[in-house]
Amino acid sequence: MLKILHVVSDDKFIDGHLLRYTTCENHIVSLKEEFTYNGKYINSIEWIKPTSESLAALAKKALVFDCVIIYHLDLTKAKLINSLDPNIKVIWHFFGAEVYHMIKYRYDIYSDLTKKALGIKNVFFKKLELNYIETKATIKDVLTGRIRNTEDKISERAIKRVNFFLAFDYNEYKMLKKKVHYLPEFLALPLTIPVPKVDLSKPKKSGIILGNSRSPSNNHLDILDILLASNNKIPLIIPYSYTPGNETYGNELKSNLMSLPNPYELLEDFIPFNEYVNLIGNCSTAVFNSYRQMALGNVLISLINGVKVYLSVKNPSLKWLKNLGFIIFSIEGQLEDDLKNNKLQLSLADCMHNRALYNKLNDISNNDKFIKDIQAIVDKHEAKTKNII
Repeated sequence: MLKILHVVSDDKFIDGHLLRYTTCENHIVSLKEEFTYNGKYINSIEWIKPTSESLAALAKKALVFDCVIIYHLDLTKAKLINSLDPNIKVIWHFFGAEVYHMIKYRYDIYSDLTKKALGIKNVFFKKLELNYIETKATIKDVLTGRIRNTEDKISERAIKRVNFFLAFDYNEYKMLKKKVHYLPEFLALPLTIPVPKVDLSKPKKSGIILGNSRSPSNNHLDILDILLASNNKIPLIIPYSYTPGNETYGNELKSNLMSLPNPYELLEDFIPFNEYVNLIGNCSTAVFNSYRQMALGNVLISLINGVKVYLSVKNPSLKWLKNLGFIIFSIEGQLEDDLKNNKLQLSLADCMHNRALYNKLNDISNNDKFIKDIQAIVDKHEAKTKNII
């Protein structure tokens, strides 16, 4: 039986992620300043407040496990990875922001309206300046033989140390690897996300779920412009509590919402998961205008529960989900016309198609194969180590 150390920090996703590993021996560590987890593993999860001493102790503890899975590679977890024994297999469960929010790439995920709201100007020259500064510093490092300990360099060393990049979409991985050439080897993540299901035969309320949070990466303002031009007064629901967001952007979003004739609701308080699923599942439409893989859980919840979903063509998840066979739509190609013609609901046949497809992809055999793949990685590593000895 695989013995896995799971290192997490975001409470909201722990229970769902661990369902993939029920046939393994798992030890979960919550690595954060305050312990706030209250899920199904409350009696077994270990809370560690990150300090240099606690990270060193955790790195030593990791020696007894077959592998370590890191969920969202932030700076604290990067420091942990850099202190691990080189023989420990490390798997990075990719969330998205770790790469897309790197200084050199973060401007690519914002629309022009979002950049304007954030006060971002002269992006081309900013990128040139950043590249110049980085190149100059790298040359100096080579000439002097020094090792910089900036946050970016700590993260870069950690990524180079990781053995496998765990994610859903191989095509997105190839795209990211062109930007970050030192990404580790790809390992496919199975679609095993537990989602409560609403009754598909029940009529849905006319309404749009817009984005998954107040994050500027949702590019809400572009959708509000499309809505205003369409004269469609469909109600809006905007999740607003998941991430801290940007105050300037948040104020601009609220101001634009007030100028619309559409009724709207900002979800500023945390909602329990099952209640949130019911809220999404009873709406007719969901629009996620991110230019990167983001809010995939929300997208899948929507697809499974018969919601008509629109993604940007700039989001690699749109192509991936279409290739899997889901009935899903593009913002750029279809949303404007569908708003004008009030075609914002899926047929019952399309709803049933998306749910049946997900049930097939969510089959337990796919998860069994995933665990066997990890076991094969561990076995191969052990055999290689024995040969060296």
